[in-house]
Amino acid sequence: MLIYKVLSSGSDLVGRNQDKGNQYENFVELVYKALLGAEQNHPDIKNINIEKKKVITSADGTKAEIDLYWEYNIANITTHSIAIECKNHNRNIDIPKVRDFAAKISDISGLKGLMVTKYGFSAEAIKAAKAKNIDLLILRPMSDDDWEGRIKTICTNFHFSSPARIINISPKFDKEWAEANGYNEGAIISLNGYNNEIIIADDGQNFCKTIHQLEQDSFDEKNKIGKHIWTRNFSNGWIKTPENSFKITSIDIEYIQPSPIIHEDIIDFGDYVLGILEYVNGGIGKHVVLKSGEKRILD
Repeated sequence: MLIYKVLSSGSDLVGRNQDKGNQYENFVELVYKALLGAEQNHPDIKNINIEKKKVITSADGTKAEIDLYWEYNIANITTHSIAIECKNHNRNIDIPKVRDFAAKISDISGLKGLMVTKYGFSAEAIKAAKAKNIDLLILRPMSDDDWEGRIKTICTNFHFSSPARIINISPKFDKEWAEANGYNEGAIISLNGYNNEIIIADDGQNFCKTIHQLEQDSFDEKNKIGKHIWTRNFSNGWIKTPENSFKITSIDIEYIQPSPIIHEDIIDFGDYVLGILEYVNGGIGKHVVLKSGEKRILD
């Protein structure tokens, strides 16, 4: 018994080929619109226009559909028209395709032919295109091989460390000084001032820092995330505010060291690239086309 399996119908193949062709035409149109947008900044080039699936009529009345039709004016004197034929093939374009395209546009006065593909052209097709005055172009997305030896992405990690934050200050006041200055047991002492105004000093140990300076650079566990206590004993210690000074024998400062803020930034240069453009019979070389429309020679 013979078993037959239908792979696809002819209409399905045509439909898929049309989809592939349309996708490539859209890609070529996108690149050329970027290039034309950049050219519009040139003072001599005006009225740049590009149309898709334009129907043109030859001198004998024959109609033909052009994949992309590009028309522009230079210095308000000369109008240039270019017919762009897009071929989304995974092999070299050969002579028949070039000849068919040349025949399509041969009777249209002043129309320049440009054939674009993503793979390449055979040597015979290149010769035929030169004879028919048709320019050949390879235009394709940038591949991983194109990035070899080049920087494609840059990843940067930013770590922002915040200073410690004081949550409680517990000084131990000198008993004799407190009694001599009228502060009895149970008295309430107010420390009023900003953290850059309140000073903790030890006149006997050459130590003098504001609360702000302690938060910034003096706590022992400042590189360890979490809650900590900074303790210091004094031989001749003082807490000084803009209004008063209070003698102390020691101090405990409870503080929190916050977690660092981490920010990752990835720059992918591929996001700025539309494709690779290579002039086959123009001798100009291979270029990277950016989304801005700028072209850069690919070394």
